[in-house]
Amino acid sequence: MKNILIFVCTNEDKKESAKEAAASILRTGIFDSVMPYIYSEKTDGEPLTCAPAAVFGCCRPELSDTLRRANDGELPANVFVAGDVAESSVLMAAADLSCAGVRPIVLSRLCPQDAEVSGLCSLAENSVCVTAINSRRDIVETSGTAEVRLVETLKRRGLHISFAESCTGGKAAARLIGAPSASSVIDASFVTYANEAKEKFVFVSPAVIEKYGAVSEAVAGEMAKGAAIAAEADIGVGISGIAGPDGGTPQKPVGTVCFGYCILGELTTETVHFEPKGREYVREASVDRVFSVLLDKLGA
Repeated sequence: MKNILIFVCTNEDKKESAKEAAASILRTGIFDSVMPYIYSEKTDGEPLTCAPAAVFGCCRPELSDTLRRANDGELPANVFVAGDVAESSVLMAAADLSCAGVRPIVLSRLCPQDAEVSGLCSLAENSVCVTAINSRRDIVETSGTAEVRLVETLKRRGLHISFAESCTGGKAAARLIGAPSASSVIDASFVTYANEAKEKFVFVSPAVIEKYGAVSEAVAGEMAKGAAIAAEADIGVGISGIAGPDGGTPQKPVGTVCFGYCILGELTTETVHFEPKGREYVREASVDRVFSVLLDKLGA
């Protein structure tokens, strides 16, 4: 199955520049095919609107056939969509792809979403928004990501989740929210980087922080319980660690991360020592760990 990127542009006269952008993206080796999706603009006295016009010369009714030709005769399961245009144009293109029978994956690095266009997400409710695509391996794993499975599991069981994050800085919540239907399982989450924030927003006791330190299972456990209480959620997750490059000690070296999981009132904690391969590595590995543990605990 090939990895196909639909690159959205507006107006036929921008088609050549879109082709140049597509060629540049294709040279990265991440995608097998990169194709311009042309939208026309309607500006005759009305607010700017976008209407689907053509896919590199093919009319919209032929979209499925076009994608099959690009994918060795089969309709691809996933198609990535992005563009240097308004977010609404990209999301409408995603809706068209969804109607064509494929699962559009919106690349938010190229198309940052905001509240003004969030309503259009309903047009492409089967799409996934991801923060970045950095390698072919990322693309292969996107369709079956842990966050998608976790949202599906939580939704099936009627559970809500909330995070209290320190070293991960909101990455766990962001990745979960990138999965379809995330709004049905998460209402609020917290980034409690400073000790004062842990105390104020997720009710961590100052005495516990003083006794055990911010990076401890005791604090991560209180963060988990506090997140569940503050968000009125069934599941709370607490994450506190040392991502680096400094801040480590012999007792708690860089890469030490403590986790708390409060699931329907039952609290468990753990400490994991990740390899100190860099700040982003530790943060991403921490989020991977959270989703893996939650899926295991929920029997998914």
